[in-house]
Amino acid sequence: SARPRSARPRSARPRSAPARSRKPQLRESLVHGITEIKSYTRPPFLVVITVEEMCIMLGENPDWQSGKRMLTDLHFLDRFKKVVNDGIPTPTLARLEKLMMHEGYQPEVVGRVSSAAKRLYMMMRAACDTQRRRLDLVDNVADYVESLKDVAFSEEDWLMYEADLAEKLLQMSTSMGSGSLVNDCSRDRLPPWR
Repeated sequence: SARPRSARPRSARPRSAPARSRKPQLRESLVHGITEIKSYTRPPFLVVITVEEMCIMLGENPDWQSGKRMLTDLHFLDRFKKVVNDGIPTPTLARLEKLMMHEGYQPEVVGRVSSAAKRLYMMMRAACDTQRRRLDLVDNVADYVESLKDVAFSEEDWLMYEADLAEKLLQMSTSMGSGSLVNDCSRDRLPPWR
């Protein structure tokens, strides 16, 4: 027995509570972490490095005081999202990636010192990975376009290709039966999509 469908469209149906409340929980967790970081009078080295790298990513001076000011900015997350959406400048990306490759600056190591600094680190790493994928895609497309420049078809090549295609369509029509599109093709008359 089939159940009756709801009269409301899927988009108008209420979402489950856990899915709806996840974003505020993440934001609250980040705000709590930022409060933890700002409370340090003498922060651990890895916390300082993480905050300084976030400063560089957002175009601030890479020092502890600038980092604390940056973290207290009400628009900190909006600025971070804007940098991620606009793209991280290549020199900044290279510097961040170089530091993140260092074995002493990994999420597990940073997390042992400060869970809040680990969250900032993971945000930066995700942003860098996203930007790297974008750049790789752009490079792949550029390589593909460059490879197409080497392929040049003359009008004569296209006519031969279309004639071969028409011949193959005719062969198919005799083996499969009659069909209007297939029967319209011949050596003298090119396919209608030309």
